[in-house]
Amino acid sequence: MAVFAFYSFEIKHLARQVELDFPNLEEKQKHEEQEELFHDVFAGDSVDLWTAFRRADGSYNKRSMERYKNEILAHRDGVIAMTIEANKHKTTIEDKHKVTHPHNPFCFVIIDYRKGQNLIALQKNGAFTKPEKLAEIILSTFNRLFEAHDLRMMMKPLVREGLKFWDAVTEIRTRHHDKVRRISLDFSNAQDTADYSSNQAIALISAISKKLDANGMMVVEAKDDMEVDLDIVYEDMLMLADICQKQPEYELNVHFFSYGVYRFGSDVTAQFGVDERVIDNFQHNIEEPNLFGENYTLDRWLENMKDLFDANEYVKSTSVEPTTKQSRRR
Repeated sequence: MAVFAFYSFEIKHLARQVELDFPNLEEKQKHEEQEELFHDVFAGDSVDLWTAFRRADGSYNKRSMERYKNEILAHRDGVIAMTIEANKHKTTIEDKHKVTHPHNPFCFVIIDYRKGQNLIALQKNGAFTKPEKLAEIILSTFNRLFEAHDLRMMMKPLVREGLKFWDAVTEIRTRHHDKVRRISLDFSNAQDTADYSSNQAIALISAISKKLDANGMMVVEAKDDMEVDLDIVYEDMLMLADICQKQPEYELNVHFFSYGVYRFGSDVTAQFGVDERVIDNFQHNIEEPNLFGENYTLDRWLENMKDLFDANEYVKSTSVEPTTKQSRRR
């Protein structure tokens, strides 16, 4: 299951600093202009994805440039699925000596520029644990590529202020007639300094996982095709949600049969999951509508996400801005 943080975007003209959907353009013309932009920029198998430190005047210091390998898996009907690799290193032991190797874990990025959608979904995994970092890389690259068209992109994370755990789960269950398949509490990212006093069981399992240098997780899964009856454990779930709010390292995940994953507790950005098989089907243009249900294709999942954000008043938070750093003098 791939979990994504969602961002909205809009395109503006550099000279006029107004949105593409300004009033004097017909609706059809607005959409065609955005379609032409994405078709032109994402016409190949990859894009020139790189970031660089920026001077105070906004110019790039190319001597500190860092490139990221990427691949456009599929670009069809206003939806782009691509992967981006992180530039990391991993240390192993060879012949009793530590040896450092390049390590390039990847994550999925989904761009939906269809009419009325304008969503970017960034996978949160070991490649980029902080979606906002990946958002900066994408925004910096896209704006550099869009500049030739005299256009500029604005990205904003979608957040739900004051969102309560039970309200979000209930909304998904009722709105999409879905059932809960599994509940998991992931505390792999918990620090040694975390306050475990509120829950001794979590403290014990977390301590064991730390000693073993392993990932720590508590999972409750339904038998066969039955559902996890959250109503029976209502008070317990509220307690777990409260712990996750107090301990931001904890991530409470609710896995649904059709909808995907709702993640609570990692940060305020909207985070939802989809089975990677759905992305694979989109990549290879495979029609498999009955695998997860009628609405569980990638494009329909993105439409469901948009409906959920609109219905629950997810707001566009502060715009993402590429990090500006003064270059060092020679």
